[in-house]
Amino acid sequence: MVRQLTLGHQIVLIFVLFLFITISVLVVSNYYERRDFLIRHLHTQGEETGNSLASQGATYFSLDDMTSLEQLAIHAASDVDMKKVQVISHQGVLVSEVIRDDLGNIKVDYLRQQIRTPSVLAYSEEITGENFVTWSPMMGSSHLGWIRLEYSLARIEKSLSSALQEGISSGLFVLLLILLTTHYFLKPRISIISETARIAQSMGKSPFPLVPVNYLSPEIHSLTMAINRASIELYQQNSKILEDQKHIELLLNSIPVAVFGVDLEGVCIFHNPQCTKICGRLEDRPYIGKKIIELIFHPPCIDNLQTIENSIQLEIEISSQPQHGETVYFKIDGTQAPCEYWSHPIIRHNEIIGQIVSFVDISDRIAAEEQKSFLERQLQHSQKMQAIGQLTGGIAHDFNNILAAIMGYTILAKQRADTQADDKQQSYLAEILAGSERATGLVKQMLAFGRTSAGSPEALSLITAIQDCARMIKPIIPSSINFQVVSVNSHISVLADPIHLQQILMNLCLNASDALQGKGRLDVIADLRVIANEQCSACHAAITGEYASIRFIDNGSGIESQVIGKIFDPFFTTKAAGKGTGMGLSMVHGLVHKNHGHIKVHSTPGHGTEFELLLPLNHAVFTNPVAPNVTHPISTNAKYAHQQPPHILVIDDEESVAKFLYELLALNGYATSMETSSVAAYERFIEEPDYFDLVVTDQTMPNLSGYELADKFLKVRPDLPIVLCTGYSEQVSRERALALGIKSYHEKPINVRQFCATISSLLTGCR
Repeated sequence: MVRQLTLGHQIVLIFVLFLFITISVLVVSNYYERRDFLIRHLHTQGEETGNSLASQGATYFSLDDMTSLEQLAIHAASDVDMKKVQVISHQGVLVSEVIRDDLGNIKVDYLRQQIRTPSVLAYSEEITGENFVTWSPMMGSSHLGWIRLEYSLARIEKSLSSALQEGISSGLFVLLLILLTTHYFLKPRISIISETARIAQSMGKSPFPLVPVNYLSPEIHSLTMAINRASIELYQQNSKILEDQKHIELLLNSIPVAVFGVDLEGVCIFHNPQCTKICGRLEDRPYIGKKIIELIFHPPCIDNLQTIENSIQLEIEISSQPQHGETVYFKIDGTQAPCEYWSHPIIRHNEIIGQIVSFVDISDRIAAEEQKSFLERQLQHSQKMQAIGQLTGGIAHDFNNILAAIMGYTILAKQRADTQADDKQQSYLAEILAGSERATGLVKQMLAFGRTSAGSPEALSLITAIQDCARMIKPIIPSSINFQVVSVNSHISVLADPIHLQQILMNLCLNASDALQGKGRLDVIADLRVIANEQCSACHAAITGEYASIRFIDNGSGIESQVIGKIFDPFFTTKAAGKGTGMGLSMVHGLVHKNHGHIKVHSTPGHGTEFELLLPLNHAVFTNPVAPNVTHPISTNAKYAHQQPPHILVIDDEESVAKFLYELLALNGYATSMETSSVAAYERFIEEPDYFDLVVTDQTMPNLSGYELADKFLKVRPDLPIVLCTGYSEQVSRERALALGIKSYHEKPINVRQFCATISSLLTGCR
């Protein structure tokens, strides 16, 4: 009995609560219906009054009749609910304000302050706190201004409060009557409801049936059996749902892609750990329940999120079509994360309810693409350098043969002119030789740029090399240019090919001189420098370590930023046609890197340019040996006047060069034979191997090269002196030729004195 009585009290209490809630809902509903009615009435009144005032006020405002406009506002303020009437110009300036206080007193103000007005030229209204506000535009031929009415809701709230108290009193009385009646009728049925409630509480929580107790009535027993079946089915369905949820959660947590979902308002409804791994996570800023735009679409340092939402659009918009693109997400810590994203709509019952977005951090991919682009630029530059090197080699070979003939025959003509004492002819021939020597220097510069060999690095005194260059360059540079060489450290020793270094210094000085256009200052400063993580301006490689630094600083016009990246390209020049070849800095680029150095460029348009040459140091103690000054006069035929002269075989496919060598050797008293075919020369040699005392051969020839021909000759006569001459050859270096057994190696155009001295020395050693 106690058990049934306790349950009865519970049932009665539940019923009482139900009735109380029902009555409360009715009372509150009645309150809000009445309130809505009064508000609607106030809306209608406000719209009619506002539009009427706006219509009449527009007439007064256009006529600048502010007195009538003020009287109109005072009349409107006489309404018992009216709190404030404001007249505002179309610029948002408060022209007049009529205020009605709680005692009904009316006050007029002219504040002339700025008022925020609606953006749409139409009637609008709003409720702010305890006030109801309407906006009515004053329209004439154009927009003149606004009438703003502010109604007080205090009287309406007071009326509604009284009505609410009456409703509550009536409801409590009705509730008491119903309570007494209900207790009387429900008491016999409490037991059945109690058992039903106990069984219902266990539904879906166990896979086993709910066993009926023995004191249940037949009705409750039947109800319990039905609930048992429903409970087992519900448990099975719940278990399957939980299993599916765990499976989906496992998939989301396992994929390497970040995933989040948003509803139609842009609020995050789920996300996986990869999402927080990319964008970061803080305990006080959970993703779920927050707007995604607040988390990852703008820097968290910006507090005014509403301004952000109004000024930008969400990059991933809710759309019925899948979207794909790249964007920048902002992590929780404020750093940026470039991402690639894919978004798809979430659809339920053919209705879009949100969006699922997957994205990956592409920082590594962007870095790899930038590295790839950098390597491609390096490869293109390398290919251009290789192409110009091949072109240079081909030109140099043919040009050297031409120069060899020109210089050779000029020397022969000069020797004959010496015997005739013709000074005018001597001067002409000297000019031809000088021009040929300048052409030879140009070819050497081209070869230094195009040759694939690295040169022969030597320990050199840097300041001595710079001073030697300065002595050669000063006569060329205009005297109006202040040219200074400064050595901060005079004991710097570098490892470099001396010819390469001279060509580099000459070209950089001449380049600076051209930039100064005949007037200005050029400083060449030598020093030691320790470099950490800088970049070469030519090859773009990283530079770290200790280097010898040579800075070429001019105060010329400087180099434009869009040009500075091209200055080391072959044939690129900013000079007028005929003023430059575009080879100078390209050659510097090639020579510097062949000597394991680098070059940096700093320039400001209008303020000058600085080229900094960085060369590897020679850390050994430097000694500067003085080379002996040895000269070899051209031989004469007097040496072999009373004996059989040596027989020399000259081989060159260029007939003009072959004839010159033939004439030169004959002039010096040697018996000479000439062949322009390597095959014919070999056949002639095989017939009489001991007939020739020395062989002079060109390197690049059809059928058999000079190297191959020398190899065949030496197999027949290992003691045969062979002199190899070459215009240009990448196949045979000086070292390789000497290793074969060739006695001497000369580059065309040959130095006649050195060549004759070599021939004399070789033949003397053989006899």
